[in-house]
Amino acid sequence: MSSLRTASTSWTLALLGSAAICAAQGPAESSEEHARRYLTLVEEAAAHRAGADAGKWIAPVDEQRADVRRAWTWTLEHAPAEDVLRFAMAVGVLWERSRPADAREVVEQALQRTSTEPASGRRAELLHRAGVLAFRQNDAATARARMEASLAVARQLSDKPRQALALTGLAQVALRENPASVLAHADEATALYRELEDRRGAGAPLHMKAEAARMLGDPRAEALYEESLALSRELQDWGRVATELHNMAYVKLQKKKTTEADQLFRESWKLFRELSVRDMDPYIYGGLASVAAADGRAQRAAQLFGAADQLFDTLKAAPDPADKAEMDRYAAMAKSQLGETAYQAAYDRGRTLNTESATALAEVR
Repeated sequence: MSSLRTASTSWTLALLGSAAICAAQGPAESSEEHARRYLTLVEEAAAHRAGADAGKWIAPVDEQRADVRRAWTWTLEHAPAEDVLRFAMAVGVLWERSRPADAREVVEQALQRTSTEPASGRRAELLHRAGVLAFRQNDAATARARMEASLAVARQLSDKPRQALALTGLAQVALRENPASVLAHADEATALYRELEDRRGAGAPLHMKAEAARMLGDPRAEALYEESLALSRELQDWGRVATELHNMAYVKLQKKKTTEADQLFRESWKLFRELSVRDMDPYIYGGLASVAAADGRAQRAAQLFGAADQLFDTLKAAPDPADKAEMDRYAAMAKSQLGETAYQAAYDRGRTLNTESATALAEVR
């Protein structure tokens, strides 16, 4: 990761391009006005990220990345600590999967800038967000350290909602380090959410328990996912609905119900598209590749696994551990069907596919 004192190369170039455009257009708003406007924009987009109209809120942020970066640079250097924490939190939420490296840089910059500020709920939340972003990039040690720091701040403040959040984060990190330890953190978080009568919050540790159960081969995984799916639908958390449909597909696949698995992966994909969420595409490619491997279509499986891995690399992200375990298992199955050399050739072809070609391949039944 680049230095916390400087912007990443891509963002620096984008910033210069944005400045040139503004200069050509003549007098514009001040840097402070620009920064405040974009703080509002990213916060509103983050607040709507799980809604049915998420796309119309998130798209402007993605399309105006250079302006977001310019606003962030001014905020980091000049704005009050509270605004720094707010801006970084919104960016950390919005770009968690689509641009985890950029989001992580912003969040870490904010934590460094506000390191001497008094303990606060916002800082506890941002430490949790830093942990999530480290998790996305398979940096479990940093993720755990950030979650533990978040929990320490929350306990110092006697802030039960943030304690529950940090405990959920520790359950998430445990998925990478020791799935058997997920339950203890998740149960403690659940107890706090119940005490707070926060049903939305309680959905997160429930999801973590379902993930751990699937990784451990626990037959309760399906019931846990179904419970999480029902709660997500009730709360109209459509992003979580799409996620759990995807996870349920793997449960069906473990039971050799390939037709049901294929349908669930595609239902999940359709919903993600309706939400304008395209950074879940590599998960869908991997899921459909797994179906193909289970059906004996090893050539198709290998190409889709290649396309999935290439897109994960492009996003600078690592697949969630439960999905990674599934994809590794079915990739090994396809490799045994094709043989090492033929599998590698098909896999390499998959890695060369552009987005349109990979999507077209995945859409074929």
